[in-house]
Amino acid sequence: VLPLHEPDFRPPGGRFSVRLVRARFRLSRPAFRPLSSRFRMFASLDFFQIALIGIAAFAAGAVNSVAGGGTFFSFPALLAVGVPPVVANASNSVSLWPGSLAAAWAFRRELKRFSRSLPWLSLVAFVGGIAGGLLLLATSNAVFARLIPWLLLVATVLFAFSNEISAVVKKW
Repeated sequence: VLPLHEPDFRPPGGRFSVRLVRARFRLSRPAFRPLSSRFRMFASLDFFQIALIGIAAFAAGAVNSVAGGGTFFSFPALLAVGVPPVVANASNSVSLWPGSLAAAWAFRRELKRFSRSLPWLSLVAFVGGIAGGLLLLATSNAVFARLIPWLLLVATVLFAFSNEISAVVKKW
């Protein structure tokens, strides 16, 4: 049986401490929890923290509508207000997903030229998303917090060298 509670968590830099409750799925536990227990951590946010999340969400949506990469705004904002890393990542992914769907709908004419490869790429993305989500559920907040800088570095390098990577992929 996996523990539900971890000791106090200090992210790199040690600025804040948050008591974490790791979300684990157990068959003996009902899947439904009242909203009050789900959003207890958000009840203690002050105006500045709410404004920070709102501004970051607006910036993330604007950046995602143009080029992608809005997670660089919204994810650190959630961490800064004290949301545990795994919960922040999941919340961020869920909140930005409708924008991705809207972008796919807006660019549906451009996507028609990829009609042969798009179903396979969608399947790979779906399987990768499921595998990543399951891996994230199995990862503790402390381990994930240590991985965050490296994951952001990899994402930054991929963004910075996307043209070069695309050229190599086209040749391959």
